[in-house]
Amino acid sequence: MDDWKFWVVAIPGIVAALYIAVGYHRDRPRDIRSLPTTRRPYGVMGLLLVLTWAGIGFDYVDRHFGSQDSGLSFHAWDHYAFKQIRGETFKDMTLQIDGREYIDCYFENVSFFYQGNAPVRFTNCHYPKGTTFNFESNNNAINQELINLSAFGAICGSHQDANEAKSKRVR
Repeated sequence: MDDWKFWVVAIPGIVAALYIAVGYHRDRPRDIRSLPTTRRPYGVMGLLLVLTWAGIGFDYVDRHFGSQDSGLSFHAWDHYAFKQIRGETFKDMTLQIDGREYIDCYFENVSFFYQGNAPVRFTNCHYPKGTTFNFESNNNAINQELINLSAFGAICGSHQDANEAKSKRVR
């Protein structure tokens, strides 16, 4: 609950609930219509309701159209302008793959280093039979997902934490 947006929504809701509870139990007559107009809590309740819904709306917009940790909005991530690399051969090296699209490339014994700052795309790429490749990252979330994918056999090769692979050259 370290997210400040949670508190923007939660505090008006909590205040509204407390205000209603205190107002209900304090000097409670049998019929609310017998209260003077100035003591009716409708104005305050309405204001707190509007603030709560404004916070919920802000939270919704921020989650769906706001920025990610990489600094790119969801729209920019989906419509990213890749740096295209065509028809190259990569052998026995480590490649930085963020923001790149590899088209008709050949990979042999390559380590892919991905930070998660931009999308990556591989189109019609080739891997010779028996080649090995590693996935590396300094991003904990990506490392965890690579471990999961390896465990389920969804990716070949192996996973290596970037801290374990510092001695490799990144192109």
